[in-house]
Amino acid sequence: KFKDALNIAVGTSTGQILMFDIRSNKPYFIKDHNYNLPIKRIDFHALNDDYVLSIDKKICKIWNRHTVNRRILKDSIKFH
Repeated sequence: KFKDALNIAVGTSTGQILMFDIRSNKPYFIKDHNYNLPIKRIDFHALNDDYVLSIDKKICKIWNRHTVNRRILKDSIKFH
């Protein structure tokens, strides 16, 4: 799902949401649903696109994209 012209969010088959600046091949944000289920949908709040809605088979989460788990981000970038 595109947030704007330069940012995109993608869901993985293992339950993570990765946000990218399309000018980079590394995510600047990773959010994990922690259920190891595929992400079915991602959307941005209509009035405040800092808030992201992500859905898997078990749960719907609404979260602020500025809340980053830096350990997950660091580990993810290290292995890519």
